[in-house]
Amino acid sequence: MLTSSHAPSRRSAGGWRRWLVQRSSTAVEAATVNGEELAPALAPLTRLASEVGYSVAFERRYGAEDGGVVWETRTISINNRVSSNRRVRALVSILALLIEIEEREGTALDLSYTEEALVVDSIAFTVWRTIGLDTETSAPAMSSWPQASPETIERAADMVDKVAARIEKHLIPAR
Repeated sequence: MLTSSHAPSRRSAGGWRRWLVQRSSTAVEAATVNGEELAPALAPLTRLASEVGYSVAFERRYGAEDGGVVWETRTISINNRVSSNRRVRALVSILALLIEIEEREGTALDLSYTEEALVVDSIAFTVWRTIGLDTETSAPAMSSWPQASPETIERAADMVDKVAARIEKHLIPAR
């Protein structure tokens, strides 16, 4: 069963930044990337993909990629030859991108390619840590924001919180 304490609002005592650092530095019964214990997460993630207008195909993929998007058919392709935990990792990463694109549409959040990649990586990293996936990946480098205004950083942080919470809602049973 996937369980976690939910991330607090960044405005709560300590805020999201402290929470992210705590989550990234504490082991939460870590599931290794090559394990199978997160297999139950694949069904709710597939339902979430459907909610955002994409189907998920678990199929043989060649090369080093665990997953990708076929934009023309709105299909998320996930390599069925890798562990369940790697499938979950790939599906979370792709959903982070797709939902971030959807959520950012019509907002004043204008990001460069590098900034958008940092937001998407932060979303995926937050969700991975919430579900206990030890990816041996460090927290996304905040040093990538040297030229962003405080307002842009604040809006980007809100986006990370919003999208990560939307994905986590599908993975963590209501208490």
